[in-house]
Amino acid sequence: MAANRVCEIFGIEHPILLAGMGGASTPALAAAVSEAGGLGILGAAACGPKMLREWIDEVRSLTDKPFGVDTLLPASVRREGGGGNADGPSPMDLLPEHMKFAEEFMKKEGLTPPTKEQLAEHMGASGRAPGEPQFLTKEFFDAQMQVVIEEKVPVYAAGLGNPGPWMEDMHRNGTKVMAVVGAVRHAVQVVSSGIDVIVAQGHDGGGHNSPIGTLALIPQVVDAVGGPNGIPVLGAGGI
Repeated sequence: MAANRVCEIFGIEHPILLAGMGGASTPALAAAVSEAGGLGILGAAACGPKMLREWIDEVRSLTDKPFGVDTLLPASVRREGGGGNADGPSPMDLLPEHMKFAEEFMKKEGLTPPTKEQLAEHMGASGRAPGEPQFLTKEFFDAQMQVVIEEKVPVYAAGLGNPGPWMEDMHRNGTKVMAVVGAVRHAVQVVSSGIDVIVAQGHDGGGHNSPIGTLALIPQVVDAVGGPNGIPVLGAGGI
């Protein structure tokens, strides 16, 4: 497979990246993808700082090739200073309403609600050491980003949100930064922060980040920020 700008930026052989899927993109899988010439990315959204550091160490024990770390940076809990508006309800504020909706939907459809243990695991309890910040809080995301910066990971991927506030520190470490976007306006926002690569992921990628179909979204993002002299754009979701 021919190399391109993405390969040059990330130092990989093939322009194929593992999605940073929570619960699936483990250290073993990420290392295997990197060893095969692609870019393995850890799905670390639910990892507390201790577990995240352990995962990074594990990948480094399995491969000396470039790899990445994917976490979430919701705008409602992003730290101030170049990252956009931090006003509005946090994910934890919205959680009771969302859980009530899910419970009513499951009852209506005759589905079995998850147990307390399953909910705790889904909420990241299994990924946090005692005393670490609560999942989906500003403190939790800040702690994750501190590990990313301290460990000088080769690549950081923002699965949600704008990593602008941490861009200077990451670039100083030599970390390449990319962001997953679901709309043209999101792409324009992250480009202004100095992003290295954009991932345009449409509704086909699970529906969690965009109402726009992937094959419609990709050319829109390329027209807005890509092109020969623009930011490289990767396509994702239903490819």
